[in-house]
Amino acid sequence: MLESYMKQITNCINSLSSYLRENQEEKRQNYCEKLEQALELVIKFFKKYDTLNNHSFRCQNIDIDLLMNPEREVRLEINTQNKTEDFKKSMTTKELVNYCWDNKMDVKSLITNLFSYINQILSKKKQRMSNEIDRYNSEINCLNEAIDNLNELIEMDIPEEIKQR
Repeated sequence: MLESYMKQITNCINSLSSYLRENQEEKRQNYCEKLEQALELVIKFFKKYDTLNNHSFRCQNIDIDLLMNPEREVRLEINTQNKTEDFKKSMTTKELVNYCWDNKMDVKSLITNLFSYINQILSKKKQRMSNEIDRYNSEINCLNEAIDNLNELIEMDIPEEIKQR
């Protein structure tokens, strides 16, 4: 009667044992290397494509701030705001990676939010450029029309009496 339950329980125990036998330190190292590489590339991206000094993106219950000084040196800060703790801490990329691992952060959410933030920044830049292009084109059209109209006025046969009055 309990045979099927015993089979399921044994299967679960075997799966858990297999998971625990895997090299956890190797998994941690792989996770940390990949996340650190991704964060370093994020920093390079902001240095290359943006001039703002501060960037902030959210992951779970923390804000991650990327702060750049005028020399383009980068400092990372995390700000947590929840009921059990509230702190602000500057850290290196490696420390942030370890924080993410130790706190079992949802890295997929972090990366998704990060890409959403990058998309917002670039969309705003694109909109500003588009507005500048539209403004330029509008002003050029106005100038072309003014030149055409002024040339037409100059070529008009205007009686001499108009000048004198």
